[in-house]
Amino acid sequence: MMKEFVKFICKCLNDDGKFLTDDTSLSPSENGEEFAVKKFHLLKRFKSLIGVIYYLFFGKGVQFGGLKRDISEIIGLFEKNSLFCTHKFSSAKQSFLIFEAHAN
Repeated sequence: MMKEFVKFICKCLNDDGKFLTDDTSLSPSENGEEFAVKKFHLLKRFKSLIGVIYYLFFGKGVQFGGLKRDISEIIGLFEKNSLFCTHKFSSAKQSFLIFEAHAN
């Protein structure tokens, strides 16, 4: 679902167009929050465990579109579609990324 959305964005952006993402990252530090490291690692492990359990029961991978992602996952997804992160910042307990489509 997310991959299709990114491809749609790429089709709709003009050359040198910009796209802003507003996300609550899985990593609290990326949201500008101070957070206990143990709690953060527990959340990442829980996400991984759910993926394995889902695979064992249904025999296919699962995408956690509804669960929080971290910045590196979002940047990687956009970069695979030729949108490059030009700015990143946090505010209001959220992370913001600005991507730019470069003219070919």
